[in-house]
Amino acid sequence: MKFLKLLSLSLFLFKIGFAQDKTIVSDLENLTLDIGQLFKPVSKVILSDGSTGDCSRIIYYNKKGVFSSAKSITFDRSEGTLKANEPGTHEIVAVCIDSEGKRLSKTFNVDVNYPKIKKIKLSTNNKEKIYEGNYIKLIYEITDELDNKRVIDYWNYENASKYFSKVDVSLNSSNEKIKIDESNNILALEEGNSSIVVFFGEVSARIDLKIKKNPVTKLDLVSDSYNARSGEVINFNAIAFDKKNNQLENIPIEFSFTGKSFDKSNSASGLILEDGRFVGDVPGKYVISARIGNISTSKIVNIFPRNVKREISSVGKGLVGDRHTSDFWIFEGIDGGDYGVTGTWGADGTAFFWDVSDPSNIKKIDSIQVDARTVNDVKVSQDGKICVISREGASNRKNGMIIIDVSNPRDVKIISEYTKNLTGGVHNVFID
Repeated sequence: MKFLKLLSLSLFLFKIGFAQDKTIVSDLENLTLDIGQLFKPVSKVILSDGSTGDCSRIIYYNKKGVFSSAKSITFDRSEGTLKANEPGTHEIVAVCIDSEGKRLSKTFNVDVNYPKIKKIKLSTNNKEKIYEGNYIKLIYEITDELDNKRVIDYWNYENASKYFSKVDVSLNSSNEKIKIDESNNILALEEGNSSIVVFFGEVSARIDLKIKKNPVTKLDLVSDSYNARSGEVINFNAIAFDKKNNQLENIPIEFSFTGKSFDKSNSASGLILEDGRFVGDVPGKYVISARIGNISTSKIVNIFPRNVKREISSVGKGLVGDRHTSDFWIFEGIDGGDYGVTGTWGADGTAFFWDVSDPSNIKKIDSIQVDARTVNDVKVSQDGKICVISREGASNRKNGMIIIDVSNPRDVKIISEYTKNLTGGVHNVFID
């Protein structure tokens, strides 16, 4: 008996020793393209000993899925090529499918070069109201060699960083009335005229600026509230006065905040917009500041927890004990009863139907099985007649959607299916 146990253990360890890790190797690795360029990738599965693994079929897709940014790189399935449409770094997924239908995937970063710049136009949103002591916000209108135009606000970090990180940018001022720091932020120091020249590689542009003396001698900061709950909006208004105590209009105020969380294990977090609207995300004490040049004022606000909670109680349950549930949908049947449908994940493609008219006594009343590993989403039309389920992992790669007649939820019937161009599977569905 001991000998058999040792033999079984030896065989088990023998199998582990010969099980090999595998990965996808592709010329997508460190790939750089130009806009409009076509590329036909070559990929294969490599085992840990360096030999080639089973990869009967390989497909590629943009990791952004259905989002608009997925069009940055598009694919021609019939030709096996991809096309670069937008500049930046994009994530492309390669999926190898072996002879048994098992999948192995790997994500690759593909860089698409920004076209060369042909022309730059500079502007600022406060050109007529630039006061000493204030930062100047430049806006860049860039025309590239493909005649595409893009407007970039340097103070919008996400907007600017995607572009400026790929371009050699430098700024010079005509005199010491303007200071430009290492991050190309521009500070107006003295009253008078100055200009800024921006270089994008070999292309340059110039903007002339008139810096005015700061007319503000006092700021008042008022609000509709100084105590709020996390997530609530507080409106701040900064009122500016000159040395004669006259109220000034249309003054470009800069708002900012600092904060300290009530909970020492957390950090203060919030958002303040250019118009003075403030939201505190984390309960704590926040100092809201308004500034114009060297004149500033502050107010303190307290952000308290929302404390939104209430007791819940379990009324009943419908149990599927041998597989995972993916999604569910509750609907009113044409007979006026309340029913539900649930999908299953990583199993045998079964969807279950339930009578939930009595929530304390949920009953499984019917089921259907389709060719799939996963029934991802389940939806029922408003009239309670049609159910649509989505699926992945069909044995013949014909995934897509299944249309079901649920007029009688106790005897559901498949009406039809739609699989064209949906071989990769469908996740969410919505009935309109």
